[in-house]
Amino acid sequence: MALLLSMALYAWQGTIPREQSWMLLSLGAALFALAALLYRYLREKPGNWWWWTGMVLRVSVLFYLPNLSDDYLRYLYDGQLSLLGINPFLDYPATHLPTVNTTTAQTALIEEKNYFTVYPPVAQWFFALVNGLATTMWSRVFLLKLCWLALEGMTLFLLPKALRHFGLAPHKSLWYALHPLVIVELIGNVHLEVGVAFGLTLALWAIGSRKAWWTGAGLGIAAAWKILPVVIWPIVLRMRGRHNKAKVLLLSMALAGIPFLLYEPQQTIGNVLESLRLYVNHFEFNGSLYPLGKAIFHPETSRQVIATVLSFLFAAGYAALLIPLARQRMAIPQFIVLVFLWYLITATTVNPWYLAPILVAATFTDYITPWVWSATILLSYSAFGSPTMQVPNHVLFVEYGSLALAILIDLYRYGHFSPMAGLTKGKD
Repeated sequence: MALLLSMALYAWQGTIPREQSWMLLSLGAALFALAALLYRYLREKPGNWWWWTGMVLRVSVLFYLPNLSDDYLRYLYDGQLSLLGINPFLDYPATHLPTVNTTTAQTALIEEKNYFTVYPPVAQWFFALVNGLATTMWSRVFLLKLCWLALEGMTLFLLPKALRHFGLAPHKSLWYALHPLVIVELIGNVHLEVGVAFGLTLALWAIGSRKAWWTGAGLGIAAAWKILPVVIWPIVLRMRGRHNKAKVLLLSMALAGIPFLLYEPQQTIGNVLESLRLYVNHFEFNGSLYPLGKAIFHPETSRQVIATVLSFLFAAGYAALLIPLARQRMAIPQFIVLVFLWYLITATTVNPWYLAPILVAATFTDYITPWVWSATILLSYSAFGSPTMQVPNHVLFVEYGSLALAILIDLYRYGHFSPMAGLTKGKD
Protein backbone atom coordinates (compact mmCIF):
# COMPACT_ATOMS: atom_id res chain seq x y z
CA MET A 1 0.00 0.00 0.00
CA ALA A 2 2.83 2.41 0.90
CA LEU A 3 4.54 1.60 -2.41
CA LEU A 4 1.41 2.26 -4.48
CA LEU A 5 0.70 5.49 -2.63
CA SER A 6 4.30 6.61 -3.10
CA MET A 7 4.12 5.92 -6.84
CA ALA A 8 0.91 7.93 -7.11
CA LEU A 9 2.38 10.88 -5.21
CA TYR A 10 5.58 10.86 -7.28
CA ALA A 11 3.52 10.92 -10.47
CA TRP A 12 1.28 13.66 -9.08
CA GLN A 13 4.10 15.95 -7.96
CA GLY A 14 5.37 16.02 -11.54
CA THR A 15 2.16 17.74 -12.62
CA ILE A 16 2.36 20.52 -10.01
CA PRO A 17 3.81 23.86 -11.20
CA ARG A 18 6.84 24.79 -9.16
CA GLU A 19 5.22 28.09 -8.19
CA GLN A 20 2.91 26.08 -5.91
CA SER A 21 5.79 25.61 -3.50
CA TRP A 22 3.75 24.76 -0.41
CA MET A 23 1.98 21.98 -2.26
CA LEU A 24 5.37 20.61 -3.33
CA LEU A 25 6.67 20.84 0.24
CA SER A 26 3.61 19.04 1.59
CA LEU A 27 4.04 16.26 -0.96
CA GLY A 28 7.73 16.05 -0.08
CA ALA A 29 6.90 15.57 3.59
CA ALA A 30 4.42 12.82 2.71
CA LEU A 31 6.99 11.08 0.50
CA PHE A 32 9.56 11.14 3.31
CA ALA A 33 7.03 9.56 5.68
CA LEU A 34 6.19 6.85 3.14
CA ALA A 35 9.92 6.23 2.53
CA ALA A 36 10.34 5.62 6.26
CA LEU A 37 7.50 3.07 6.20
CA LEU A 38 8.97 1.33 3.16
CA TYR A 39 12.38 1.20 4.84
CA ARG A 40 10.96 -0.47 7.95
CA TYR A 41 9.24 -3.06 5.77
CA LEU A 42 12.08 -3.71 3.30
CA ARG A 43 15.15 -3.78 5.55
CA GLU A 44 14.56 -7.44 6.44
CA LYS A 45 13.68 -8.46 2.88
CA PRO A 46 16.15 -9.90 0.32
CA GLY A 47 18.32 -7.47 -1.61
CA ASN A 48 16.47 -7.91 -4.90
CA TRP A 49 13.41 -6.39 -3.21
CA TRP A 50 15.43 -3.22 -2.51
CA TRP A 51 16.50 -2.91 -6.13
CA TRP A 52 13.05 -3.46 -7.59
CA THR A 53 11.37 -1.09 -5.15
CA GLY A 54 13.88 1.67 -5.87
CA MET A 55 13.49 1.20 -9.62
CA VAL A 56 9.68 1.09 -9.49
CA LEU A 57 9.62 4.40 -7.60
CA ARG A 58 11.92 5.91 -10.23
CA VAL A 59 9.69 4.66 -13.04
CA SER A 60 6.90 6.73 -11.44
CA VAL A 61 8.68 9.97 -12.40
CA LEU A 62 9.45 9.05 -16.02
CA PHE A 63 6.31 10.32 -17.68
CA TYR A 64 6.36 14.09 -17.26
CA LEU A 65 8.55 16.99 -18.29
CA PRO A 66 10.76 18.29 -15.44
CA ASN A 67 8.76 20.74 -13.34
CA LEU A 68 11.36 21.95 -10.81
CA SER A 69 14.25 22.85 -13.13
CA ASP A 70 14.65 24.12 -16.70
CA ASP A 71 18.16 22.69 -17.12
CA TYR A 72 16.79 20.07 -19.51
CA LEU A 73 16.00 22.78 -22.05
CA ARG A 74 19.70 23.62 -22.28
CA TYR A 75 20.56 19.90 -22.45
CA LEU A 76 18.41 19.45 -25.53
CA TYR A 77 19.64 22.67 -27.12
CA ASP A 78 23.27 21.57 -26.71
CA GLY A 79 22.34 18.21 -28.20
CA GLN A 80 20.85 19.87 -31.26
CA LEU A 81 24.05 21.86 -31.76
CA SER A 82 26.10 18.66 -31.63
CA LEU A 83 23.88 17.00 -34.25
CA LEU A 84 24.44 20.00 -36.53
CA GLY A 85 28.20 19.58 -36.15
CA ILE A 86 28.52 22.69 -33.96
CA ASN A 87 30.77 22.52 -30.91
CA PRO A 88 28.41 23.46 -28.02
CA PHE A 89 31.36 24.68 -25.92
CA LEU A 90 32.74 27.32 -28.30
CA ASP A 91 30.05 29.99 -28.61
CA TYR A 92 27.39 31.63 -26.53
CA PRO A 93 24.17 29.75 -27.25
CA ALA A 94 22.34 32.80 -28.63
CA THR A 95 24.81 32.78 -31.53
CA HIS A 96 23.11 29.73 -32.99
CA LEU A 97 19.47 30.47 -32.16
CA PRO A 98 18.64 31.26 -35.81
CA THR A 99 20.16 27.91 -36.85
CA VAL A 100 18.51 25.60 -34.35
CA ASN A 101 14.84 24.68 -34.28
CA THR A 102 13.96 25.65 -30.71
CA THR A 103 10.80 25.87 -28.67
CA THR A 104 9.63 29.14 -27.13
CA ALA A 105 10.76 27.91 -23.70
CA GLN A 106 14.25 27.06 -24.99
CA THR A 107 14.59 30.43 -26.69
CA ALA A 108 13.58 32.25 -23.52
CA LEU A 109 16.09 30.23 -21.48
CA ILE A 110 18.95 30.94 -23.91
CA GLU A 111 18.20 34.65 -24.00
CA GLU A 112 17.99 34.80 -20.20
CA LYS A 113 21.05 32.66 -19.41
CA ASN A 114 23.51 33.47 -22.15
CA TYR A 115 26.74 31.78 -21.06
CA PHE A 116 28.98 28.96 -22.29
CA THR A 117 27.69 25.49 -21.51
CA VAL A 118 29.18 23.81 -18.44
CA TYR A 119 27.85 20.32 -19.16
CA PRO A 120 30.84 18.03 -19.87
CA PRO A 121 31.41 15.96 -23.02
CA VAL A 122 30.04 12.70 -21.59
CA ALA A 123 26.71 14.39 -20.89
CA GLN A 124 26.80 16.08 -24.31
CA TRP A 125 26.92 12.66 -25.97
CA PHE A 126 23.68 11.69 -24.25
CA PHE A 127 22.10 15.01 -25.22
CA ALA A 128 23.00 14.42 -28.87
CA LEU A 129 21.82 10.79 -28.73
CA VAL A 130 18.31 11.58 -27.53
CA ASN A 131 17.97 14.41 -30.03
CA GLY A 132 18.96 12.04 -32.82
CA LEU A 133 16.57 9.29 -31.75
CA ALA A 134 13.45 11.35 -30.98
CA THR A 135 11.66 14.31 -32.51
CA THR A 136 9.44 15.80 -29.81
CA MET A 137 10.39 17.50 -26.56
CA TRP A 138 8.55 14.91 -24.47
CA SER A 139 10.08 11.88 -26.24
CA ARG A 140 13.60 13.32 -25.97
CA VAL A 141 13.22 13.93 -22.26
CA PHE A 142 11.71 10.47 -21.82
CA LEU A 143 14.72 8.86 -23.52
CA LEU A 144 17.07 10.94 -21.39
CA LYS A 145 15.25 9.78 -18.27
CA LEU A 146 15.60 6.17 -19.42
CA CYS A 147 19.37 6.66 -19.73
CA TRP A 148 19.48 8.18 -16.25
CA LEU A 149 17.32 5.32 -14.96
CA ALA A 150 19.87 2.81 -16.27
CA LEU A 151 22.64 4.62 -14.39
CA GLU A 152 20.58 4.61 -11.20
CA GLY A 153 19.88 0.92 -11.71
CA MET A 154 23.62 0.22 -11.66
CA THR A 155 24.04 2.43 -8.59
CA LEU A 156 21.30 0.59 -6.69
CA PHE A 157 22.82 -2.75 -7.72
CA LEU A 158 26.36 -1.89 -6.57
CA LEU A 159 25.62 0.09 -3.41
CA PRO A 160 24.60 -2.83 -1.13
CA LYS A 161 27.58 -4.83 -2.40
CA ALA A 162 29.91 -1.93 -1.62
CA LEU A 163 28.47 -1.62 1.89
CA ARG A 164 28.99 -5.33 2.44
CA HIS A 165 32.65 -5.02 1.37
CA PHE A 166 33.09 -2.36 4.06
CA GLY A 167 31.55 -4.67 6.64
CA LEU A 168 28.39 -2.56 6.87
CA ALA A 169 24.74 -3.56 6.76
CA PRO A 170 23.74 -3.64 3.07
CA HIS A 171 20.18 -2.54 3.85
CA LYS A 172 21.60 0.95 4.49
CA SER A 173 21.52 1.30 0.69
CA LEU A 174 17.77 1.81 1.12
CA TRP A 175 18.50 5.25 2.59
CA TYR A 176 19.62 6.27 -0.88
CA ALA A 177 17.29 4.04 -2.92
CA LEU A 178 14.11 5.37 -1.25
CA HIS A 179 15.17 9.00 -0.83
CA PRO A 180 12.59 11.39 -2.36
CA LEU A 181 15.18 14.05 -3.22
CA VAL A 182 17.20 11.52 -5.24
CA ILE A 183 14.19 10.16 -7.08
CA VAL A 184 12.60 13.53 -7.90
CA GLU A 185 15.75 15.46 -8.78
CA LEU A 186 17.94 12.88 -10.49
CA ILE A 187 15.30 11.04 -12.54
CA GLY A 188 12.28 13.36 -12.48
CA ASN A 189 14.37 16.45 -13.29
CA VAL A 190 17.25 14.65 -15.07
CA HIS A 191 20.23 16.20 -13.28
CA LEU A 192 23.80 15.15 -14.04
CA GLU A 193 24.54 14.14 -10.45
CA VAL A 194 23.16 10.74 -11.46
CA GLY A 195 26.49 10.03 -13.17
CA VAL A 196 28.46 11.29 -10.18
CA ALA A 197 26.46 9.01 -7.86
CA PHE A 198 27.17 6.00 -10.07
CA GLY A 199 30.88 6.81 -10.30
CA LEU A 200 31.19 7.21 -6.53
CA THR A 201 29.35 3.95 -5.91
CA LEU A 202 31.59 2.11 -8.36
CA ALA A 203 34.70 3.61 -6.73
CA LEU A 204 33.57 2.67 -3.21
CA TRP A 205 32.68 -0.85 -4.32
CA ALA A 206 36.12 -1.18 -5.93
CA ILE A 207 37.91 0.21 -2.86
CA GLY A 208 36.15 -2.35 -0.67
CA SER A 209 37.07 -5.07 -3.20
CA ARG A 210 40.63 -3.74 -3.49
CA LYS A 211 40.37 -3.37 -7.28
CA ALA A 212 42.64 -0.52 -8.37
CA TRP A 213 41.51 -0.27 -12.00
CA TRP A 214 37.84 -0.16 -11.08
CA THR A 215 38.56 2.44 -8.40
CA GLY A 216 40.16 4.63 -11.06
CA ALA A 217 37.22 4.00 -13.38
CA GLY A 218 34.73 5.07 -10.72
CA LEU A 219 36.59 8.25 -9.80
CA GLY A 220 37.08 9.09 -13.47
CA ILE A 221 33.42 8.53 -14.32
CA ALA A 222 32.30 10.74 -11.42
CA ALA A 223 34.59 13.58 -12.56
CA ALA A 224 33.56 13.11 -16.18
CA TRP A 225 29.99 14.03 -15.24
CA LYS A 226 30.87 16.95 -12.95
CA ILE A 227 34.24 18.57 -12.29
CA LEU A 228 33.79 18.74 -8.50
CA PRO A 229 34.61 15.04 -7.74
CA VAL A 230 38.23 15.82 -8.65
CA VAL A 231 38.55 17.05 -5.04
CA ILE A 232 38.22 13.50 -3.72
CA TRP A 233 40.98 12.09 -5.90
CA PRO A 234 43.47 12.34 -2.99
CA ILE A 235 41.92 9.12 -1.69
CA VAL A 236 44.50 7.47 -3.95
CA LEU A 237 46.87 8.19 -1.05
CA ARG A 238 45.18 5.30 0.74
CA MET A 239 45.81 2.78 -2.05
CA ARG A 240 48.44 0.16 -1.28
CA GLY A 241 51.55 0.26 -3.45
CA ARG A 242 52.86 2.87 -5.86
CA HIS A 243 51.62 0.92 -8.87
CA ASN A 244 48.05 0.90 -7.57
CA LYS A 245 48.21 4.63 -6.83
CA ALA A 246 49.46 5.28 -10.37
CA LYS A 247 46.78 3.05 -11.92
CA VAL A 248 43.97 4.82 -10.10
CA LEU A 249 45.22 8.33 -10.82
CA LEU A 250 46.09 7.77 -14.49
CA LEU A 251 42.78 6.06 -15.29
CA SER A 252 40.82 8.75 -13.43
CA MET A 253 42.58 11.50 -15.35
CA ALA A 254 42.11 9.69 -18.67
CA LEU A 255 38.37 9.11 -18.25
CA ALA A 256 37.73 12.67 -17.07
CA GLY A 257 40.09 14.42 -19.48
CA ILE A 258 40.20 12.51 -22.78
CA PRO A 259 36.58 13.37 -23.77
CA PHE A 260 37.57 17.06 -23.80
CA LEU A 261 40.21 16.32 -26.44
CA LEU A 262 37.38 15.80 -28.93
CA TYR A 263 36.13 19.39 -28.47
CA GLU A 264 39.05 21.75 -29.25
CA PRO A 265 40.26 21.40 -25.66
CA GLN A 266 42.16 24.64 -25.11
CA GLN A 267 39.25 26.92 -25.96
CA THR A 268 36.61 24.53 -24.63
CA ILE A 269 38.20 24.23 -21.18
CA GLY A 270 38.75 28.00 -21.06
CA ASN A 271 35.09 28.65 -21.84
CA VAL A 272 33.89 26.12 -19.25
CA LEU A 273 36.11 27.72 -16.60
CA GLU A 274 34.78 31.16 -17.55
CA SER A 275 31.20 29.98 -17.04
CA LEU A 276 32.14 28.38 -13.71
CA ARG A 277 33.74 31.65 -12.55
CA LEU A 278 30.57 33.47 -13.58
CA TYR A 279 28.52 30.91 -11.67
CA VAL A 280 30.57 31.32 -8.48
CA ASN A 281 30.92 35.10 -8.57
CA HIS A 282 27.53 36.23 -9.84
CA PHE A 283 24.90 33.59 -9.07
CA GLU A 284 23.31 33.25 -5.66
CA PHE A 285 20.76 30.72 -4.46
CA ASN A 286 20.23 29.09 -1.07
CA GLY A 287 23.78 29.71 0.17
CA SER A 288 24.60 29.53 3.86
CA LEU A 289 27.81 31.46 4.55
CA TYR A 290 27.29 33.71 1.53
CA PRO A 291 24.22 35.58 2.88
CA LEU A 292 26.01 35.75 6.23
CA GLY A 293 28.97 37.36 4.49
CA LYS A 294 26.70 39.94 2.89
CA ALA A 295 25.28 40.76 6.31
CA ILE A 296 28.71 41.09 7.93
CA PHE A 297 30.58 43.00 5.25
CA HIS A 298 29.90 46.54 4.06
CA PRO A 299 26.81 46.66 1.80
CA GLU A 300 28.94 47.82 -1.12
CA THR A 301 31.23 44.81 -0.89
CA SER A 302 30.95 43.01 -4.21
CA ARG A 303 29.70 39.47 -4.56
CA GLN A 304 33.02 38.55 -6.11
CA VAL A 305 34.93 39.58 -2.98
CA ILE A 306 32.70 37.48 -0.71
CA ALA A 307 32.86 34.55 -3.16
CA THR A 308 36.67 34.80 -3.14
CA VAL A 309 36.75 34.74 0.67
CA LEU A 310 34.53 31.66 0.65
CA SER A 311 36.83 29.98 -1.90
CA PHE A 312 39.77 30.53 0.46
CA LEU A 313 37.71 29.11 3.32
CA PHE A 314 36.99 26.00 1.30
CA ALA A 315 40.66 25.61 0.38
CA ALA A 316 41.71 25.94 4.03
CA GLY A 317 39.14 23.38 5.23
CA TYR A 318 40.03 21.05 2.37
CA ALA A 319 43.73 21.17 3.28
CA ALA A 320 42.84 20.44 6.89
CA LEU A 321 40.88 17.34 5.87
CA LEU A 322 43.74 16.02 3.72
CA ILE A 323 45.99 15.64 6.78
CA PRO A 324 43.98 12.97 8.65
CA LEU A 325 43.23 11.25 5.33
CA ALA A 326 46.93 10.93 4.51
CA ARG A 327 47.72 9.79 8.07
CA GLN A 328 45.03 7.09 7.88
CA ARG A 329 43.05 8.67 10.69
CA MET A 330 39.96 9.15 8.56
CA ALA A 331 37.85 6.61 6.66
CA ILE A 332 37.54 7.20 2.92
CA PRO A 333 33.70 7.57 2.94
CA GLN A 334 34.05 10.00 5.83
CA PHE A 335 36.49 12.11 3.80
CA ILE A 336 34.16 12.16 0.79
CA VAL A 337 31.18 13.25 2.89
CA LEU A 338 33.07 15.97 4.75
CA VAL A 339 34.74 17.43 1.66
CA PHE A 340 31.51 17.64 -0.30
CA LEU A 341 29.60 19.06 2.68
CA TRP A 342 32.27 21.69 3.29
CA TYR A 343 32.21 22.64 -0.38
CA LEU A 344 28.44 23.19 -0.32
CA ILE A 345 28.58 25.11 2.96
CA THR A 346 31.04 27.55 1.36
CA ALA A 347 29.22 27.68 -2.01
CA THR A 348 27.22 30.69 -3.23
CA THR A 349 24.62 28.46 -4.88
CA VAL A 350 23.25 25.26 -3.36
CA ASN A 351 20.56 23.50 -5.35
CA PRO A 352 18.84 20.48 -3.75
CA TRP A 353 20.19 17.97 -6.27
CA TYR A 354 23.79 18.84 -5.35
CA LEU A 355 23.34 16.71 -2.23
CA ALA A 356 22.53 13.48 -4.06
CA PRO A 357 26.14 12.21 -4.49
CA ILE A 358 26.87 12.99 -0.83
CA LEU A 359 24.05 10.64 0.15
CA VAL A 360 25.83 7.75 -1.58
CA ALA A 361 28.90 8.16 0.64
CA ALA A 362 26.75 9.03 3.66
CA THR A 363 25.25 5.52 3.66
CA PHE A 364 28.73 4.32 4.72
CA THR A 365 28.77 6.58 7.79
CA ASP A 366 26.64 7.23 10.84
CA TYR A 367 26.59 10.98 10.27
CA ILE A 368 23.14 12.53 10.50
CA THR A 369 24.14 15.84 8.88
CA PRO A 370 23.72 14.81 5.22
CA TRP A 371 20.31 13.28 5.91
CA VAL A 372 19.03 16.27 7.89
CA TRP A 373 20.18 18.67 5.18
CA SER A 374 18.73 16.51 2.40
CA ALA A 375 15.32 16.92 4.06
CA THR A 376 15.48 20.59 5.05
CA ILE A 377 16.98 21.69 1.71
CA LEU A 378 13.60 20.94 0.15
CA LEU A 379 12.46 24.14 1.88
CA SER A 380 14.41 26.00 -0.79
CA TYR A 381 11.56 25.15 -3.17
CA SER A 382 9.76 28.04 -1.47
CA ALA A 383 11.86 30.33 -3.69
CA PHE A 384 9.76 29.28 -6.67
CA GLY A 385 6.79 31.11 -5.17
CA SER A 386 8.81 34.32 -4.74
CA PRO A 387 8.99 37.04 -7.44
CA THR A 388 12.74 37.37 -6.81
CA MET A 389 13.34 33.58 -7.00
CA GLN A 390 15.28 33.80 -3.73
CA VAL A 391 14.80 31.69 -0.63
CA PRO A 392 13.15 33.82 2.12
CA ASN A 393 15.36 34.63 5.10
CA HIS A 394 13.14 32.81 7.59
CA VAL A 395 13.36 29.65 5.45
CA LEU A 396 17.15 29.97 5.30
CA PHE A 397 17.15 30.27 9.10
CA VAL A 398 15.18 27.04 9.51
CA GLU A 399 17.21 25.14 6.90
CA TYR A 400 20.63 26.18 8.12
CA GLY A 401 19.67 26.25 11.78
CA SER A 402 18.75 22.57 11.44
CA LEU A 403 21.99 21.94 9.58
CA ALA A 404 24.05 23.65 12.30
CA LEU A 405 22.33 21.58 14.99
CA ALA A 406 23.02 18.37 13.05
CA ILE A 407 26.68 19.36 12.66
CA LEU A 408 26.97 20.00 16.40
CA ILE A 409 25.46 16.59 17.16
CA ASP A 410 27.89 14.88 14.77
CA LEU A 411 30.80 16.81 16.25
CA TYR A 412 29.77 15.66 19.71
CA ARG A 413 29.47 12.05 18.57
CA TYR A 414 32.40 11.89 16.14
CA GLY A 415 34.45 15.01 16.85
CA HIS A 416 37.74 13.22 16.53
CA PHE A 417 39.59 11.68 13.63
CA SER A 418 40.20 7.98 13.67
CA PRO A 419 39.86 5.23 11.08
CA MET A 420 36.44 4.44 12.54
CA ALA A 421 35.08 7.93 13.35
CA GLY A 422 31.64 8.16 11.85
CA LEU A 423 31.94 4.69 10.37
CA THR A 424 30.14 1.99 12.31
CA LYS A 425 32.61 -0.72 11.47
CA GLY A 426 34.56 -2.00 8.53
CA LYS A 427 37.61 -1.24 6.49
CA ASP A 428 38.83 1.01 3.75
